[in-house]
Amino acid sequence: MATGSILHDVNYDVVTMQNGEIVLSQMGMYAKDGKADHTTAPLSTDNHVEVMIVLQGIGSEAPYSGLEIYSKLR
Repeated sequence: MATGSILHDVNYDVVTMQNGEIVLSQMGMYAKDGKADHTTAPLSTDNHVEVMIVLQGIGSEAPYSGLEIYSKLR
């Protein structure tokens, strides 16, 4: 259930695609305060991008708690 609270100690992967091509792939990321910036190289078109975030779990050390959640944003 969504609470609107920021999660801390988040472990995740992020993949961004444009026109079927991967333009950003960062695996094993960690956001202590629950916030992070991800930047692609300059994109070749102004077409939309697809972002997939895979939450690996919550915690500062493995094994992480929480369920694996897949979110696809457009």
